[in-house]
Amino acid sequence: MMSNQGKHSPLLDLFLRINTNNSRIDSSVWDFLSIQDTYKLRVLSKSTRDALEKVEYNRCRDGTDYLVPFPGFPGVLLTPSDVKNGAGLFTHQLASLKAMHKAENNDTQFGALRGGILGDAPGLGKTITMLALIASTAGCKPKEPDEFYDNEAINEHWKIMRVNPVFREEILKSLKPIRDFINVNNPKGYNLFREVAEFASPPYSDRRFPTVGAFEAFVTSKMKGTVPASTIDLFRMKVVAFKAGLDKRNRRLFNNPIGKRMMLERNLIPASTNLIIVPDALLEHWAEQIRRHIKIEVFADSIDGHGCEGVVYIDGVGDISTARFPLNHNSSKPMLSQFELANYLIVLVPFSRIEEQNYMRKRRRNEDVILGTDLSTASRSPLLRLRWFRIIVDEGHELGEHEAATDVTNFINDLASERRWVMSGTPTTGDEDSPDFTAKGLDQLQRLLLFLRHPKYGMSCDGQDPSVKHKRELKKELAKSAWNDDVKIPFLNKIESGREKLYKILHEVMVMHKKEDINLPKPIFKQGEVTIFIPPSVQSTIVDTVHSAGNDTAAYLEAM
Repeated sequence: MMSNQGKHSPLLDLFLRINTNNSRIDSSVWDFLSIQDTYKLRVLSKSTRDALEKVEYNRCRDGTDYLVPFPGFPGVLLTPSDVKNGAGLFTHQLASLKAMHKAENNDTQFGALRGGILGDAPGLGKTITMLALIASTAGCKPKEPDEFYDNEAINEHWKIMRVNPVFREEILKSLKPIRDFINVNNPKGYNLFREVAEFASPPYSDRRFPTVGAFEAFVTSKMKGTVPASTIDLFRMKVVAFKAGLDKRNRRLFNNPIGKRMMLERNLIPASTNLIIVPDALLEHWAEQIRRHIKIEVFADSIDGHGCEGVVYIDGVGDISTARFPLNHNSSKPMLSQFELANYLIVLVPFSRIEEQNYMRKRRRNEDVILGTDLSTASRSPLLRLRWFRIIVDEGHELGEHEAATDVTNFINDLASERRWVMSGTPTTGDEDSPDFTAKGLDQLQRLLLFLRHPKYGMSCDGQDPSVKHKRELKKELAKSAWNDDVKIPFLNKIESGREKLYKILHEVMVMHKKEDINLPKPIFKQGEVTIFIPPSVQSTIVDTVHSAGNDTAAYLEAM
């Protein structure tokens, strides 16, 4: 751990700084750690956690060192070519990231607006800024929805049901995802599962499992390591379903929009995955930016350079670690299951896939109506079965361009996520010389607030059940009406209250820089020589053409 000059290595320096309560930690230590190791450091002790509240970012292009929230931006602009060229984030990107971090953490309650619009002008590096934001939260899962039921009431009913043999069926239903996984993928675990199922099946003559939570904790601890976390999540979802059934007194909450959303999202698989939805033409751009500027192995299970799978998935292509550039996108390639998608840090999906998934959803809904199957689950896309950590829509102004929302917009609005971002250098579009340009721009902004789930001018997602479609449309109209009354009409009439409310909303959701507001370095032009072979016949044609043109020019000058 000591170098030839007697100096400490960066990794040892990290621990020495923590022990001396020095919060300025050299960010080069992250070069030695995977993202898993980085987060494990914070649970060593309280002093360690306090020391890691802020970490030093010393790669800013202005040459200044900045303290940024833990863990900084691991892996960003740290590829060998980036390190060789001295790449780093610009000052305006750090300012954007600071504002974005604040927007995501102002209110951390379930269902709160956490996100906004990244509206930096084209050419200011929005893609790298967003990738840095993703890196700063790698490994984090969305906040668990609040428990909308009364635990005391549930435990009262549990005491009755735990001695009732009839309840055995509900218990076995909750264990079905574990059984199904073991039957297909891990037959060796069947004996353990059978022991757990027998021990957990009522009636209980002894004091085992005094509460539902005790039953859930027992199964989770026993099966952990035998089945993946995604299967445990499915088991927990089944437990949520019968817990809700035990709470007879609070079923009225299911008619409450917030209660419906909590119930919906508790039945989805929580994932630390960031879903990036991009126009088809920009899929290659995003993949190339990730490949060139993100050190993938930092986020992989292995940091030996040979285990970079499972970090970035490109829909229609595959894992970025095995992708060939330029991309050979295959739109007919089947989409991964929700369990496979949940294993990635980033999933890149083009708009064409959203269109396809929406078409499949509509077709399945029609089949469900004919066959009488469950509308709430059978028609869901894998994209709708996850509770994403963050959804990012590039060129997101398209979500607000059309007054009558398109099927793609409705599908994207139905996706469940804790955090949401729109990326666009032109959040509002249209003819600036048009007399109704301002009015249309305000309408577009309100439709973006629908996607962002603004508490008053947006809309909470209650689920994808078409039976409540008319209610959702009514809520959209109410949000639009409130926007018109509070913001649009007063602003167009030059009433101060309209301007103040619009400014407050923009301050809340908008992160934006203009090129004229910042001092970017001038571009560097490099001259180079390239040797090209020109066939003799082509050379003769070029020479004859030049001579002919020269003779014509001489004749023209003499005539003057």
